[in-house]
Amino acid sequence: MKLLDSRVYWIGQFSWWTFTTFVLRQPNSKYFEQGYNLPIYLVISFFIGLVLTHIYKEIFNKKLADKRNVIPYALLGIVIVGGAFYLQDFAFGFQRYRKPSMGLPLELYDYLQFYVESVRYVIIWFLFFHLIIMERVSHQKEIQLSKAETLLKIAELENLKNQLNPHFLFNAINSIKALTLTDPALARHALTELSDLLRTSLSMGNHQLVSFEEELKLVKDYLFWKN
Repeated sequence: MKLLDSRVYWIGQFSWWTFTTFVLRQPNSKYFEQGYNLPIYLVISFFIGLVLTHIYKEIFNKKLADKRNVIPYALLGIVIVGGAFYLQDFAFGFQRYRKPSMGLPLELYDYLQFYVESVRYVIIWFLFFHLIIMERVSHQKEIQLSKAETLLKIAELENLKNQLNPHFLFNAINSIKALTLTDPALARHALTELSDLLRTSLSMGNHQLVSFEEELKLVKDYLFWKN
């Protein structure tokens, strides 16, 4: 189920994770001024976001796109991707944060704060991803509904054409044309009968069930022309 244009998707992916890496998660502590700590940290951060969210997108397209409730899966994705960022910060000693970089001891709520910090960038990606998917799904449903309505109109026109029975109609018109020269009164009566026949036929075409009286009237009008 292809919901996103590949080129637009990758432009969005690279743009968002570049912005997240070099702006939102850019560390400012002195620890990252030493050697290659900063480039390594930024490269890892960029690929964690890019790769893991792309894996989620592929899983979503193959397994989750048809599910009615994807919120639990989205939350699981947020927890996993956010956890990956958290593990990255853990590996670097949480030095991107002020308190660890100052050598101050950490408490339990600090670890919780660091995890929330790691998750918040991920939540934004998941929110936009699912909003875009919802918009695309809604657009596809509108297209399918429009196609279904078009097919229904075509079927109704075909049914109407079959009800009119062109050969019968042409023969009736030619007969009325001939009667106008020999018996104008009968021609007028024939025209009235033909009008009633067409009106009844068209009105009956909109109902699945009709009364016996309506069906009998249609037969009488038709037999007038057969005779």
